[in-house]
Amino acid sequence: MWTVHRLEFRTHIYWVNKEKFQYEADTYAVWSAFIVESGAFTFQILDAQGEASIGDIVLCPPNTPFHRKVVNVLTFHFCQFDWKTEEETGEEGFSSMPYGLIRLKDTARLSSTLAYLKRFSREPGVPSSAMYKKHFLTDLFLMMVSERKMEAIDESNEEAAKDPVMQEARLWLERRYAEPISLQQLADYLSVSRVQLTRRFKKIHGVPPIDFLTDLRLKKAGELLLETNLTLDRIAKECGYENGFYLSRVFSKHYGTSPSQYRAAYKV
Repeated sequence: MWTVHRLEFRTHIYWVNKEKFQYEADTYAVWSAFIVESGAFTFQILDAQGEASIGDIVLCPPNTPFHRKVVNVLTFHFCQFDWKTEEETGEEGFSSMPYGLIRLKDTARLSSTLAYLKRFSREPGVPSSAMYKKHFLTDLFLMMVSERKMEAIDESNEEAAKDPVMQEARLWLERRYAEPISLQQLADYLSVSRVQLTRRFKKIHGVPPIDFLTDLRLKKAGELLLETNLTLDRIAKECGYENGFYLSRVFSKHYGTSPSQYRAAYKV
C-alpha cells in the first residue's frame, strides 16, 4: 500500500571537532540523527550497537536512551525531527524509519546534502534557512526509506523464486483485478487455504493479497481519472468496484484526497 511520509523538522546543529560528548547517554523526546562528517564514535541504542564513522548516520527513536562515546575527534550534524506516516501513529510509522547505524548507497547525494546543511548552518539568522534545512533533511530521510524499500523488493524477488505458487497468485490478481473477485476464489484456484494464501503472499510480496489487489485497483482508477473523461461510476466498474461511491470512499482513505480533487489537481 502507498504510505505518505512526512518529516517535521525540529532542529539542526553542526558540531565541529568535538572531542567528547557532554553526556555519555541521553534521551530525546523526538527522533534524533547523528550524521558523521569526520571522526568516529561508538553507540548503543536498544539492541543496536557499533561504531559510526565518515558518512554514517545513527538514528535514535523518541524516548530511547542513546549511549555514545567519541573515538576520534568528531565533526557531525545533529538533527531532531518528528517522522509520521499517513496513519500518524502505529507500527508502520516506526517500522518505516529504522534505528541504529544506517549507510546510504547514494554517497554522492549524501555529500551534497551535507554540504548544503553546513552552508545554511552558518546562516542561522536568515529566515529561510530553517525551510531549506527541512527540505534537505526530508530528502535525505526519504532517500533512506526508499533504499530500504528497494532492498526489500530485491529480497522479495529472490524469495518469490522459491514460491512459484505465490508468483502465480500475483499474476492472477494482475489479470483479474477489474473483476468482482474474492480471496476465496484465488485460494481455490491455487488449492491452498485462505490462511496459507495470506501468510505466504505477504511473506513473498510484502503485503497481504487484499492490500495488493486494492493497490492495483486504485492505481488503475488514478490512471483513468487523469487520462479519460469517464464518470466515477464507469471508472469503478473498470476497476472492480460496485459503484463510484464505494470507489470514492476507498480512494479518499488511501490517497488523502477525493477522486474529483485528484482529477482537478493533476489532470493535464
